[in-house]
Amino acid sequence: MKKIIYPEKKDWMEILRRPALNTDTLRNTVKEVLDKVKTEGDKAVREYEERFDKVKLDLLGPARLRANVPSCRPRSAS
Repeated sequence: MKKIIYPEKKDWMEILRRPALNTDTLRNTVKEVLDKVKTEGDKAVREYEERFDKVKLDLLGPARLRANVPSCRPRSAS
């Protein structure tokens, strides 16, 4: 982090300027992700999870919950 202490007034606008985000590439990335998930399902989710979140999951969604949270497991009929 760059510390700026008592900058001159002429520098304020430059200091406060936010970086521009190229939404065209963002839109393309999101579309690619959604299209792949739509066609490949969980396989694509796992690939993107590993790529973006840097984790590799064995289970997704309800199966993951049932495996890790006892209260989410189906109850036996009594």
